[in-house]
Amino acid sequence: MAVLGKQYRNQTALHEWLTSKTLPFLSQMATARGIVWRQEHTIHNGMRPDAVAFCELQMKYERKFNCVQRDNFTWKDEYNHMFVFETKVSYSDFKNSFNGNGQWKEQSYANFHFLVIPKGFYQAYDLSNLPDYWGILEPNVSALKIVQLPKYISIDRIFFLEAAYTILFKWGRTLNLIERELLNKD
Repeated sequence: MAVLGKQYRNQTALHEWLTSKTLPFLSQMATARGIVWRQEHTIHNGMRPDAVAFCELQMKYERKFNCVQRDNFTWKDEYNHMFVFETKVSYSDFKNSFNGNGQWKEQSYANFHFLVIPKGFYQAYDLSNLPDYWGILEPNVSALKIVQLPKYISIDRIFFLEAAYTILFKWGRTLNLIERELLNKD
C-alpha cells in the first residue's frame, strides 16, 4: 500500500515511519554542531539510500562505534561522519538489495551503514547476506535502538566531501522544514 499525499509514494507507511525515525536517532548522538540529513537523496556515486546524514558524534558515541583509533585524540580534531540508512520492511526487499552478488548496497560507501527493520525482523528472517559492517536498528516503543553495532569504515576524504556537497548545495542552505517537523513529532 502506498502512502497517499506523502513525498515518497512508493513506500509503505511503516517504511516511511522507520526511515523518518533515523533523524531523531542521530540527533541524540550528534554534537551541537548539528546534522545534515536527507531522505531519498541521491549522492554523487549514484546510490540512493533511504536516508543519508552527516554529523559529528559526541565523544561517548565516537568510542562506542570505535571511531577513535588514535591515542592522541583531542577535541580539536574534527570527526564528521557519513551515515546511510536502508529501511527494509519485507524479506523480498531485503533479498533484492543484499543478494550476495556484491553490487550496490553490499559495497561500503559511508562511515556507518544501518539497516532499519521492523521489530523482530532479524529473528524471523535469515539476514546472513548482510555485510558484517552494517549495523541493525529496530523500533523500541517510539524510537530506534541498536540491535547490532555497525563497523566504522574509513572513506576517502574526497568521496566524503563530494557526497556532502550533493546535500549542501543541491538542496540549498535553507533550514529544512521536514527535519524540524520530524524532530518535533512525538
